[in-house]
Amino acid sequence: MDDNFYRHLWVEEDNFLRCLRCGKCLSVCPLYQRSKRESLSPRGKIAILEKARDGALPLDAVLAERMEHCLHCMRCRVDCPAGVDFPRLILSARAELVAAGRLGTMKSLILRLLLKRGRLLPPFTETTARLVSILDIIIPRTSRWRSLLPIPAGNNYRIFPRPKAKSFLAEYAGLHRAPGKSRGKVFYFVGCATNLVYTQIGVALIKLYNSMGYDVFISGEQGCCGFPALGYGDIATARYRAGSLAKEVADSGSDALVVACASCGHMFKEEYPRLGIKLSLPVYDSVEYLNTIDGREFNRRTDLPRTVFHLPCHLGRGQGLTHLHQKALAQRLGKNFLGAVLPEECCGAGGTYHLKHYQMTRDMGEAKVRAMQDLGGELMVTSCPGCMLYLDEALTKAGMPTSRHILEALAEGVEE
Repeated sequence: MDDNFYRHLWVEEDNFLRCLRCGKCLSVCPLYQRSKRESLSPRGKIAILEKARDGALPLDAVLAERMEHCLHCMRCRVDCPAGVDFPRLILSARAELVAAGRLGTMKSLILRLLLKRGRLLPPFTETTARLVSILDIIIPRTSRWRSLLPIPAGNNYRIFPRPKAKSFLAEYAGLHRAPGKSRGKVFYFVGCATNLVYTQIGVALIKLYNSMGYDVFISGEQGCCGFPALGYGDIATARYRAGSLAKEVADSGSDALVVACASCGHMFKEEYPRLGIKLSLPVYDSVEYLNTIDGREFNRRTDLPRTVFHLPCHLGRGQGLTHLHQKALAQRLGKNFLGAVLPEECCGAGGTYHLKHYQMTRDMGEAKVRAMQDLGGELMVTSCPGCMLYLDEALTKAGMPTSRHILEALAEGVEE
């Protein structure tokens, strides 16, 4: 492992040289398509970063703001005829900016205190949930005064899910044994969104895996996978989180690590090796494990709603699992599975990108909902809690039910 990986732009010389300036990336980059600004395209950013590498541009706040504009959807990497790995280049640029002191106070607090320490995040969000409940009593969500509050929970223009009053790990950490003879034991990495917001995903995984004969081990010490830190360029925090998880996995006595978040899965499979972290267990997406190791086929249910699938970028392009989840849904739902909606398109979440640049990607989530409605769909299913958070907003505003994780759909009707 090169200690300079994701640390200096000069180690990206190969990516700079590969770029032909052909502009193919402009045709697939969702941010360029919406802004028509060359500086927001991969080609434009490469030109800017070459000047920064050569010292012609300073590593200042202006450059830092420009490097924020990437959803990490990886369409440019897949479509580039010269093989430029722009997602890797943008992460290297952000890492160099962080090394130059451009992380910012708020991001430093979140990444290096809450996420790095792991156990501080659940109490923080649980407290937030209680405060939001009190706020709802004092200033109802329908009140115009909410829009004046300088916090996401107070903005009645955006719709966010509330953190749970009790985290998933607080309730379910430990070993969950399958009834009868065990067929194996998996280490379930929960992830931040499932732990704090979508706890039903973890419940569905335990239910499904136990019903198929697998013990599920959930370490109460696990924290963030480190992907948010990596995305912001904080390599030290990302590597710290990765190293901490590697120790927990090694001591678990499990057969495999399974994960139900597309972004976490991408982090484990592609980014951990780049950070010099080797996990002692093979890593599988939760549905991938049942299909690859178990060879599982799912029983048909005819009483479930007409369902579409949103293919997360970090599942398809990030892990190469383009069709597996759709196959499982087709087995489960039969004619009630209508296929994937705009499978090449990002939903627009981009991790936390939408929190600051909502107007740039708002129509991307809305397009997914319209595509579902055009197919006659009644429910949207996906495999990434981060996508769920963003899609649920678009679904709610369109008067549609909120999304469900694929594990919930597959576990429907399974006996405890």
